[in-house]
Amino acid sequence: MAQLLDERDLGVLTSSTSLLVALVSNNHEAYWSCLPKCVKILERLARNQDIPQEYTYYGIPSPWLQVSIYMFFFVVAFWKKKKREREGEGFIARLITYDPIYPVFLLNLVNVSSQKFLHS
Repeated sequence: MAQLLDERDLGVLTSSTSLLVALVSNNHEAYWSCLPKCVKILERLARNQDIPQEYTYYGIPSPWLQVSIYMFFFVVAFWKKKKREREGEGFIARLITYDPIYPVFLLNLVNVSSQKFLHS
């Protein structure tokens, strides 16, 4: 699966990340090696490097791919949190988990995307 994330074609990447989200939902331990590759894909999108015009939607490079990668991060964080809870970490450790970060992160993403949409 990690080899598919090295692909340069955004259509293949979009379908691969959708498959990755489904696979990691069933077996999260096997796909840790995909995290750095997903970060590199997001960096490429953020810097707008080699993004064909047909994958740009109102000035946002491949938003479907971005959402798919964020879903992958969310599922990985969810399983990591569940694993910590099973291992019996204390109350403070559970407060520091990813729960408060994702709503703020997604709201910021929607805010930036909507501003780009309104200004185009």
